[in-house]
Amino acid sequence: MTAPANLIGQRFGRLIVLERAESRFDKAHWSCKCDCGNMLKKSVSTGSLRSGHVRSCGCLFIETATQTGYGKAVHKAHGTRLCRIWCGMKSRCYYTGNIAYKNYGGRGITVCEKWIHDFLVFRDWALTHGYTEELTIDRKDNNGNYSPENCKWSTPKEQANNTRYNVRITHEGQTKTVAEWSEILGVRRSIIYHLVAKKKPLDDIFSTVAGE
Repeated sequence: MTAPANLIGQRFGRLIVLERAESRFDKAHWSCKCDCGNMLKKSVSTGSLRSGHVRSCGCLFIETATQTGYGKAVHKAHGTRLCRIWCGMKSRCYYTGNIAYKNYGGRGITVCEKWIHDFLVFRDWALTHGYTEELTIDRKDNNGNYSPENCKWSTPKEQANNTRYNVRITHEGQTKTVAEWSEILGVRRSIIYHLVAKKKPLDDIFSTVAGE
């Protein structure tokens, strides 16, 4: 296995690498300090530094936004649900302190160039692609990035069925998630998950569930 390059002392945007941190997801991570004086709360991967996805503690984005008309537009939208969705999407992908980062940025999920620096472009896409207040942003391919081509608006139930952690079962030519089979059969999901975990044949699973 090739040893990771030594980044200590190197600059990436406003960040200076101070020391090697504990590796995560089999990737080298680094402790960094921002020019504004803030230490990053969590370590940053080599890839995130070299790609430019992480360039400051967050101060660079705030300064850039406030210096442009775009910044004023974002300020006006601040607090709206769409703005929170946009900010949350970026936070999951680039802020290592986000509790969900490991499932997004930690897996290499990014936000496309069209959206990452321009809320107005994201807002226009949302409003012309079916956005309503009760829907959430959902990626069609859970291993793909946030982009117009890979995103849609879904109900919470639809999004739950699309999660990469959901088990899909094929029975008599029909493939459905455990949640969907649970609703069709009228039994608790935990029962189906338990039978799947015991690696029972599919016919046995459905005959057992039918008898519940």
